[in-house]
Amino acid sequence: MHLTDELLQDYVFTGILDENATKHLASCDQCIAQLKAYQNLSSTLNTLAVETFSFNTSSLVIQKIEMRRKKKKIELNVTAFNVQLIDNAAMVLLFTGTLCVISFLVIDMFRTQKEKELKISL
Repeated sequence: MHLTDELLQDYVFTGILDENATKHLASCDQCIAQLKAYQNLSSTLNTLAVETFSFNTSSLVIQKIEMRRKKKKIELNVTAFNVQLIDNAAMVLLFTGTLCVISFLVIDMFRTQKEKELKISL
């Protein structure tokens, strides 16, 4: 059984290998070849220059995050409470439901008043 790629890569970066793996590596040409390939890859990657941008990417990302956060949150002040609604659709649903409840209450109030007037007139 050969050493796994993860174990070999970990050895390239940390230099730590358990006793059984060390014994296997000493006697297995295939694992030694794979280890040398990973070591060459690691040294080649270390010689590459770090790419840089001509602009500050972190400030652009933070600006985008803030824009989305402001776009999604709508604040609604209700008396002393500050209710934050996550979505415009939730706000529309809240207002529509509130208007329906108020409408039903007003209609019921007028109907009750009419019934009282009819009882009094009889």
